[in-house]
Amino acid sequence: ICMGLYARRHVIELERMKVELRGVATTDSLTGAYNRMKFEEIIDIEIERAKRFTHPLSLLMFDIDEFKRVNDTHGHGVGDEVLKEFAGIAKAHTRKINHLVRWGGDEFIIVPVETPLKGAAILSDRLRQAIETHDFGKVGKISASFGVAQYNEGDTKETLLKRLDDALYNAKNGGGNKVEMIR
Repeated sequence: ICMGLYARRHVIELERMKVELRGVATTDSLTGAYNRMKFEEIIDIEIERAKRFTHPLSLLMFDIDEFKRVNDTHGHGVGDEVLKEFAGIAKAHTRKINHLVRWGGDEFIIVPVETPLKGAAILSDRLRQAIETHDFGKVGKISASFGVAQYNEGDTKETLLKRLDDALYNAKNGGGNKVEMIR
């Protein structure tokens, strides 16, 4: 009986550790957003769903305008706090079924499940406004630029991400603090 109880406790502890490790492997430790590895899994599933069920699939890519200046002026510790708040605002303004991913540095992607391009652009603008009006403490006000792209028949993950990156680039090049869409 004692061995059975010990074995059961051991199995329960191993399962708990497995769940914890899965979270560590797929989540950005600073912001709590998913990481790129998890994004790869998510986007493959969402592209398959879009193909199979003809659901719309759009993506948002966004980053903080002139984030380097935040780090250079206030230090990386303050920059990290800004990133945490930034991600928190994004989480607060998206549905629970959507996926927030830290793409790298200050770049994030949102996968708004079953959302057409126009809906993704509306979400982007709401989020842009929420960021623009938020007080980031020592840093004060910041702004963000957004690129939005939709999955089109025949797209690969790479072609979709290229258009998404191009849309963000256009927003940044157009002065920042704006949303740019590419079909």
